Amino acid sequence: MSVQSGRPLAPANVQRSPADRLEAAFLEEMMKYIGPKAREGANSGGAGEAQFHSFLTRGYADLMADRIDLKLFAGAPSEHAS
Repeated sequence: MSVQSGRPLAPANVQRSPADRLEAAFLEEMMKYIGPKAREGANSGGAGEAQFHSFLTRGYADLMADRIDLKLFAGAPSEHAS
């Protein structure tokens, strides 16, 4: 069985401007408080889920930062500039 997707499995190693990296870090911090939380209890992923949850949060923040421009730095070069 062969499964093919139009998107790569892992994001390319993209060089971002300092402004874009700071926006991604800001979004990551915000996602810690408002994003999905690791489950607790009998149906949780246990210690592994708790330990790797930060990677999921960073991934969500990177995806959001790639798609939106928070305009934190007026006039700074950005990948989102049109």
